Amino acid sequence: MWTGFAVGVVFRFLLYAVGAHDFLKEHLELSTPITSSSRLEECLFLLDEGISPYVGDICHHTPLLLWLLLPLRRHAPALARFAAIVAVDLAVALLLRTIAAQYAAARARAGPSWVEAQVRPRVLTGEAETEAADVAPPSEGDLLSPAFVGLLYFLNPITLASCAAQSLQNVQHLSIAASIALAGAGRGGASASALAAALYLCPWTPVVLVLPCAWLADCPWR
Repeated sequence: MWTGFAVGVVFRFLLYAVGAHDFLKEHLELSTPITSSSRLEECLFLLDEGISPYVGDICHHTPLLLWLLLPLRRHAPALARFAAIVAVDLAVALLLRTIAAQYAAARARAGPSWVEAQVRPRVLTGEAETEAADVAPPSEGDLLSPAFVGLLYFLNPITLASCAAQSLQNVQHLSIAASIALAGAGRGGASASALAAALYLCPWTPVVLVLPCAWLADCPWR
């Protein structure tokens, strides 16, 4: 597993070294005005000069995010800022792995599904009835390990390109994945805080997770 994560990190820094950011940053499928690193740099420059970045139509980032990233712009080199984006991507992959492990554990406690537990068909062989062999293929949950789920995100070409474009959408992914993982672990308060951060960074979309996270955090079978 860790070898796959190391490969993903190396790929990201190779893309950074060859200057892929300049080519990928303008692609809307990878970066939008809300997550664009170029817009973010402009906003941080204006904020550092004492000018409100919200004058005009340049800034689409939240004020708290700007204040948190301003010290990073002032004191950290460009490579360190890119390393922070890679670290966020890695954190999202580990959280997805945790969510997959929680799902696998919950499924093991729940037992077989109604499809797996249904009465098997019977066939006639001569005069006696024998039970047919169970030839149902294994489900996807039996085939995909939690580590595979995390690597599927971390080594995804779109995720690699988005990281190389230095898009901030992985910060939104981090808050959403953290809210689900914390709810699955029964930490309702921490899950609510992560979900509030997700709503702050990306309004409206994470609203659909409010009830599922509340149910997961207080699930009776844990």
